[in-house]
Amino acid sequence: MAENSNRENIFNTIEKVEDDFEKKITQISAGALALSITFIDKIVDLSKAEHFWILIVGWILLTLTLSINLISILVSRKLNLQTIDEYDDFEREKIKEEELIKNVKKRNKFISNLDIISLAKLLSGIFMIVIFSSININNKSKIDMPDKDRIEKGRTIHVPQTNPQSSDTGNEKPNQNTTESNDNQDS
Repeated sequence: MAENSNRENIFNTIEKVEDDFEKKITQISAGALALSITFIDKIVDLSKAEHFWILIVGWILLTLTLSINLISILVSRKLNLQTIDEYDDFEREKIKEEELIKNVKKRNKFISNLDIISLAKLLSGIFMIVIFSSININNKSKIDMPDKDRIEKGRTIHVPQTNPQSSDTGNEKPNQNTTESNDNQDS
């Protein structure tokens, strides 16, 4: 009796892990899709983005992940109903036990393959989006400040202000407008 209980616990654990896997795949792919859209909207200037096709491929892969995962759930349900029908046929001695076991193994392999494809698409999609982000993080003009407003951190050397009318010879002529405006202020 304890052996059946242990076996049942193992099957319950497998079922829970498979359910958790499908939920996590769905959550991660939907989250990565939403996060990448937000990243593009808030940080990367698409007019300056390089290799935009990488982002599109990443989005397609994440969308395929969601689709394959949902299809996997529907197919799994259908295959389980077929297994119940075959089990009923086995109990009525319409099919042999070997055939039932062979069919169940074939169905489980098909569902497992869908899960592996879904995981591969997820990882590939995330990889593509990370590559796109890495390439374009320097093109983040949406959050860049002009140089004059940027505050340098750490030890910095301040650039001295130069007179725009100075010549290349080093002989600087005073700005007449500045002198005149100073004279006007004294009056």
